[in-house]
Amino acid sequence: KFQPVPDGEGEEAEFTPDEAAEAIVQGYLKGANPPSFKANGGDRAFYSPPADSVTVPKATSFEGPGEYYSTVFHELGHSTGAAQRLKRPGIVDFNGFGSHQYSKEELVAEFTACFLCADAGIEDTRENSAAYLKNWAKVIKGDRKLIIQAASQGKNAAAFIQNGGVKPQYTAEAA
Repeated sequence: KFQPVPDGEGEEAEFTPDEAAEAIVQGYLKGANPPSFKANGGDRAFYSPPADSVTVPKATSFEGPGEYYSTVFHELGHSTGAAQRLKRPGIVDFNGFGSHQYSKEELVAEFTACFLCADAGIEDTRENSAAYLKNWAKVIKGDRKLIIQAASQGKNAAAFIQNGGVKPQYTAEAA
C-alpha cells in the first residue's frame, strides 16, 4: 500500500498534520492498551503481532497527509485484531501471507482505514483504497459474504480506535 515519494535534492519535505486524523490516532495511542507506534521506520508500513507494534515510514515519505493517515489507519486497523483487543483470526491465528484468512484481514484493515479517513474528512485516498480493496478481493473470489464481513469488522475496528481502544457499547437501535 505504501508508495514512497522519491527523494528530492536532499531537502526535507514539509508535512502538515491533519488535525482530525491526528486526534483519532492520538486518541487510540493514548487510550486503553495501545500497540507501540513508530513513525520513522524505513520504507515499509506494517503491524507486527508478536511485538504488538505499528511501524510506518516518516510522514514526509508520503504523497501527502491523506496517504500518510490512510496508511497509519490501515496498520492501526490490523492492531485491533490482536488477542487483547478484538481478537480477529487473521491476526491471532495468522497462517501466512496470501492465504484466504490473511486476505480477509487485509480487507478488514483497509475498510478500517476507509471509515477512519471518512470520519476525519480525508477524501483524496478513495481511489487508492478502491484499487487496494479490488486487488485483495480478487484473491478471495468466490466468497460472497466476505466483503460484507470484512466491512463489518472494519467498522468495528474503526469504532474501537475512535473509542480509545475500548469496545463501544452498542444499543439495540444502533446494531
